[in-house]
Amino acid sequence: MRLKIHCFASKAKITPQSFSLVFKGCDVVVSSYNHGEGDYLLLEVYKTLTPEEINGFKSKDEEGQNPVEFFEVRTRQYTELITEAAQLVEGLFSIFFFCAPPKFDSGRPTANLFGETEEEWELIRTDKVSRGFGYVQESRESPSYSLDESIKDAVESSSLHLPVFSFFAQAIRSLKDNEQELAFFLFFRIIEGYFSDGKADLSRAFSKEEKNIERYLPYDDETKKAISSILREMNLPSKCSIDYKGLLGDIVNIRHKLTHFSATNASIYHSAKIKFNLRPLNVIMYKGCFLLIREKVLKAMPKEMLGD
Repeated sequence: MRLKIHCFASKAKITPQSFSLVFKGCDVVVSSYNHGEGDYLLLEVYKTLTPEEINGFKSKDEEGQNPVEFFEVRTRQYTELITEAAQLVEGLFSIFFFCAPPKFDSGRPTANLFGETEEEWELIRTDKVSRGFGYVQESRESPSYSLDESIKDAVESSSLHLPVFSFFAQAIRSLKDNEQELAFFLFFRIIEGYFSDGKADLSRAFSKEEKNIERYLPYDDETKKAISSILREMNLPSKCSIDYKGLLGDIVNIRHKLTHFSATNASIYHSAKIKFNLRPLNVIMYKGCFLLIREKVLKAMPKEMLGD
């Protein structure tokens, strides 16, 4: 059985219309695609699954189980394949052609299973294997903004926070587009700006403000798990389980490691897995920065707006 994951890049085409290569044991196909609204590139990654991996997609007869969520969870571990394939193709385009490379939307891939034998197709036809549903990551919808006069009242106080507004808006867009490193730097920059005042020794500056920072970045199991998983992937020790000072030190350490890079030891500093591990931490930092900025601008902390 084969798992196919694909995504698109807009406003680009190739000649010939299809090109294939092998990357990390997977078949990668890049092809031109036109659906009437313009030229697109289609990036497809095919992975042959082992019997053990196929078992992971077998449906469970659990009451209330959402088949879309089931498949999304089972497929999540493979999303790094499409991310790395996109990085490969974008990188090759950038060094072979003197122009900006296409941008593949690898943060919102579509995944499906295909049988290679009659027995495997039978598993799919009888719904014994979850075959695939839409985007693995959340789909992008067009939001509707209901404006009233209250937004005008915030103009004067907002004028002092224009750089932060710029960072925050771009960070949210980066989070949605799965540009997790960029999102992390921008969220971190906001926290740094309000709690370190540009000081070089961030750990010491954050330690002095830890009680205030904890109002926005909670010291809970979810936050500790998100941070420790990133450091574990970087083969670095984590201190967030000790106390809140250790948690802040871990976040500073993550920023330090992501800022620097070693071409001879690249996997410690950058990998698709680190990128996906950053997402849970970025969601936490997004909520924290939202509360922080709203309090600075509106003098209010509407936690009920965040939901669960």
